[in-house]
Amino acid sequence: MAHILVAEDSPDIRELIRMLLEAAGHRVDTAPDGRSAVAATRESAPDLILMDLSLPIVSGWEATRQIRSDPATAGIPILAVTAHAMQGDRERALAAGCDGFIAKPIDEENFANQVASFIGARPMILQERSRPRALRDEPGRILLVDDQPEIAELLRHDLEADGHTVVTATRSEEALAVFERDSRFDLAILDVMLAGDSGYALTEALSGRAESYLPVLLVTAGTIDREKAYAVGADDFIGKPIESLELRVRAASLIRTGRLVREQHRNGHERSDAYRKLVEIDRMRSDFLSTVSHELRTPLNTIILLAHQLEKKDAEPPEDSRRSRDVRLLRDAAEALRRMINNILDLAKLEAGQRDVHAQPVVIAELLRETAELLEPQAREKGLDIRVEVDPKLPEAAWLDREKLSRVLVNLVSNAVKFTKKGRVLLRAQPWQGSVSFEVDDTGVGIPPELVAAAFEPFRQIRPRNGEAPRGTGLGLSISKQLVETMGGDLFLDSREGRGTRVTFTLPELPAEPLDEEIPAASPSRPEGGRRARVLIVEDDHASRYGLRALLESEGYDVSEASTLQEADLELRRSPPEVVILDITLPDGDGAVWLSRRTQKDPYTPAVIALTGVTADADTRRIDAAGVRMVLTKPVNVTQLLLVLRDLAHPLPLSAPAGRRSSREAIQRGQPGQKEYNE
Repeated sequence: MAHILVAEDSPDIRELIRMLLEAAGHRVDTAPDGRSAVAATRESAPDLILMDLSLPIVSGWEATRQIRSDPATAGIPILAVTAHAMQGDRERALAAGCDGFIAKPIDEENFANQVASFIGARPMILQERSRPRALRDEPGRILLVDDQPEIAELLRHDLEADGHTVVTATRSEEALAVFERDSRFDLAILDVMLAGDSGYALTEALSGRAESYLPVLLVTAGTIDREKAYAVGADDFIGKPIESLELRVRAASLIRTGRLVREQHRNGHERSDAYRKLVEIDRMRSDFLSTVSHELRTPLNTIILLAHQLEKKDAEPPEDSRRSRDVRLLRDAAEALRRMINNILDLAKLEAGQRDVHAQPVVIAELLRETAELLEPQAREKGLDIRVEVDPKLPEAAWLDREKLSRVLVNLVSNAVKFTKKGRVLLRAQPWQGSVSFEVDDTGVGIPPELVAAAFEPFRQIRPRNGEAPRGTGLGLSISKQLVETMGGDLFLDSREGRGTRVTFTLPELPAEPLDEEIPAASPSRPEGGRRARVLIVEDDHASRYGLRALLESEGYDVSEASTLQEADLELRRSPPEVVILDITLPDGDGAVWLSRRTQKDPYTPAVIALTGVTADADTRRIDAAGVRMVLTKPVNVTQLLLVLRDLAHPLPLSAPAGRRSSREAIQRGQPGQKEYNE
């Protein structure tokens, strides 16, 4: 029978698939992550690969792409095993090179037959290339509009490799002139950001002038306003940097669809039933835009109204109790906005396929206490107690993705506090079958039994029968589950209406990433007796500097300011601080590059806390590698900032910059007195 490689991170599902396939007579090898799957494929060349798309270390998308790009393994059929049903996931998998799908949970009765139908099959891409010309899709005529000639040339080269005729333009006016002369195009590929215009406007203009249905593929380096794009007539989207294979597959698919639609609706611009189904699939995302718009406007309205009241100079001074209440409501509204923005950014990362993990030693007890401290102010206002329990049998440190784990814990504990009126929230960690088990248990309102299954649906807001619950985006639990699965774990929900909710998830230890030997870094000197600790704020935005300075001076720090890196150098020479709060994006340069160069010249650099509005994993790690003690994402979490300053203003000796320390030192950084924050 066949030799099959199973790439699956869940031990239980991996064992189930092995049993089913071996019972059918197949020889089975397994891989727990994408990197191992690629290595095993190159070593043993299996007859078929079953690829889980949400793998740790290297995602299933990336593993599939690497296998397809290697001539020695490109001919092996790949079957995606996925619990995700979103159309975008399936399109990305097909573009990467998967040949079919098997949905989780596994159907034990039909699984062997499903797999057997793919054994010996040639990959879809290779089949397409090897079919006789008469049976292949005919190349199309494509209008390509991009104001960057070098990018347009690369895209044109990839498309012409498949036999397409490509006509290029750099501006909307030029594209419309070309279209006026000859509108017989099978596809338009448009950059969203065009000089002096937008791809949305050009899409609408071309769709209105086309005599028959013209598919449009929008290209972007940023985010897409999908509702607007669909409204003006766009059909699909692709992000930069563009993979050649993905571009060619999407172009061929849209050309094929366009021809079918034109054949069925020759005298009009109606979309086919298949297209309307695609629009319906995206309806949930459109609903999400509406929900987010409401949820963002509500706390923003509170902030504007109360800020207006507080700045009225002619009014009588308000009572202390009223002023305290107004300030508390302002803070709560701002915190609600911050949490929603974080969840939206997490969703964007996951949907963009950023599912890789970054293993580092994590002191679990410290991380749990930090999570409890971050959310203690909200709990205290409601009279709730956040308890932390760590099983003494649990190892002191474990190799996990600290950033993703912290995000999950904050999401779950925040939900528990939000939906609990009285009682307590319990945060617990303990060993479980070679993994680490985490549990968040509350005495809140619970979830009605008929809605438990729906709690993991993105954008779904679960409300108790009495309707008395805070609103939100409905993303926290869904994102937490996806993050846990990305790290190779499983998340479970147990809830009883009126009695509380318990969320449990388990995480296996990740393979330890190699760390270089420790490079000594100096410690900033402690403040002399009786002197307040000095903090230098390097931030170009005046309002942000003012807010940070007011906060820190109220906490007893001696604060100085700089709006550029040049001013920062002068301040460091004039009056060296214990801590620098450094904005990364500054008018005269990149803060991370500046810090890295400064540390190389002078190892006696103060401890640095980085501020950034960029949330991509690669950027965060680049900043961390420059030697900062912590990367804080704007808007700043005040409690978190003050906790770090408390430790760094009277520091123990600094360890080496991230990525350049020994594993022993990396673990020690998480011990009390030397916390490491990576949220």
